[in-house]
Amino acid sequence: MLEMNIEYTGRLYDAAKVRRFAGKVYDRVARSSRIMLSVFIVVGLAAEVLAYLRGGYLDLYLLFLLALIVFALKFNRARFQKSMDLVIRRFMGDSDKGTVAMTDTCYEFRSGDNVMRVVWRNLGSYYVFLDGGLAVLERNLPTLLLPSLVSLGASEEEVKSALEKAGLKDYRHCRSYWWVFVLLAALMGGVFALLDLMQFRAKMPASACVECYDGG
Repeated sequence: MLEMNIEYTGRLYDAAKVRRFAGKVYDRVARSSRIMLSVFIVVGLAAEVLAYLRGGYLDLYLLFLLALIVFALKFNRARFQKSMDLVIRRFMGDSDKGTVAMTDTCYEFRSGDNVMRVVWRNLGSYYVFLDGGLAVLERNLPTLLLPSLVSLGASEEEVKSALEKAGLKDYRHCRSYWWVFVLLAALMGGVFALLDLMQFRAKMPASACVECYDGG
């Protein structure tokens, strides 16, 4: 099997492309926690609807908490994109001209008199390919982001082969299923709440039900 030997010289940094790719990496890395929080938001909204149907009131504290979670999700994504922008500038440079070299053993960046050479295994333990780009990660923390392999003259197959030779693993195999239990618990809670509402409606006097539908 031939050894990978990729070298590209040119402008490597594109702020808009970097932020878009960093956002995609965040969505992939934080998938389980985002699912859990999304389920919590849906369950919270459902609880608000049930509370309103049952007693005609809304829990403003819960609504505030749900809004805070939505804000936190967006804020964390934006903060991640900003921090990853700094990482890419370090490993790709933001000067007008730089050189990236990739072999089976290491990643190298050269710009003027500055040379940085890192063995793949020291960069991280996992890799993930997203929309033509590459992210190297140490657990859930990206250490190298390359938004476009094609622009560097590299193919996903040869880069993947080199990374696996270096001992890195596919991030898709690093999975956690704890969020599934959270989802099942949320669904069970929603079913029980709905049954409770149905029992409450069934026990209401007919006159009260008529008043409810007539608006009092």
